[in-house]
Amino acid sequence: MDSLIRGNGQLYTQASCLNLCVQQNVINICKCLPTSIEDSLLTRPEYTNLDFCENGDFEKMVCQFKIEKQQLDGSLNCDCPTPCNEIVYTKTLSSRTWPHDEYLRQFLMVKVCAKNLTSASDACKKYKENPKTFDGSSVVDNFLAVNIYFEDVNYEVITESAKYDEFQVLASVGGTLGLFVGASVLSFVEIIQVILEVFIYLCKRRVRKNEVQQIHLGGSVINEKA
Repeated sequence: MDSLIRGNGQLYTQASCLNLCVQQNVINICKCLPTSIEDSLLTRPEYTNLDFCENGDFEKMVCQFKIEKQQLDGSLNCDCPTPCNEIVYTKTLSSRTWPHDEYLRQFLMVKVCAKNLTSASDACKKYKENPKTFDGSSVVDNFLAVNIYFEDVNYEVITESAKYDEFQVLASVGGTLGLFVGASVLSFVEIIQVILEVFIYLCKRRVRKNEVQQIHLGGSVINEKA
């Protein structure tokens, strides 16, 4: 879905992906073209022989409605993940009456009548007769001014990163292994120390036993000579 949107030169958004998913499901299941079909699907050769779903076939219209309802219910299987980068603009609308009567007579009507527009010929004829008393209520609805302002020139960047990346995992595993290996080495050294101390103790004990035996033997020899 992402490749189809990007291949058509469009910026990927979750809304466009869902819309394209619904259209493809309508085409594949209902065998007709939805009204709001994308140009990328309409130009496909395999879809050129299909009619629109709202072309008088009630069953196809109902089929399209069911698929659209599935998308609203969340039961339609569409692989449309959240994009990594997305620009969202919040909108605030405000309006007021425009243009003012004086501005209409002194500026707008002069510009419009100078262009000799056929659609404004009647209004320009009345305006040229007496510009000061011209009633602009008949043409005021034909003018519209749109001003777009940025609410705030600052922007907020929200980034999402993994709590543990590859290096942190390796560092944690290495630290844990180092702790266990260190403890194992200390335990092994302590065991060797205990064995050496026991061996030394036994050797000293044996040496003392031999000395005691020699002393006893020496005393016996002296008594025999006496």
